Amino acid sequence: MTRLVLGREPAYWLALISGLVAFVSSAVFPLTTEQQGVVNACAAALFGLITIGFLDKERSVAAIVGFFKALIAVGLAFGLSLSPEVQSTAMVVVELVLTGVLVRPNVEPKVKADYALAR
Repeated sequence: MTRLVLGREPAYWLALISGLVAFVSSAVFPLTTEQQGVVNACAAALFGLITIGFLDKERSVAAIVGFFKALIAVGLAFGLSLSPEVQSTAMVVVELVLTGVLVRPNVEPKVKADYALAR
């Protein structure tokens, strides 16, 4: 379904979203330039997340972490108050959870467990 909607033109869709954000900001809900930039960056991160659907699970962790970073940036731009320590801790937790869920079950060790225990 995603391929049918996005086709081969994600740049077009991102440009359309950017135009819509600018229109909504000027006509409906005023946003600062920074907020518009963050919303557009989040849209780009979302398209990256959609692209993940076409990747192997273990190769998608970095893109998903990037998406969560974009979400935090959006929250901060719209007034969310998080200290740098909380932000970095949240990103570590996200990365560890994703690695444990997506990478760990799909990776096989190069050395068999029997050999490692025998040493």
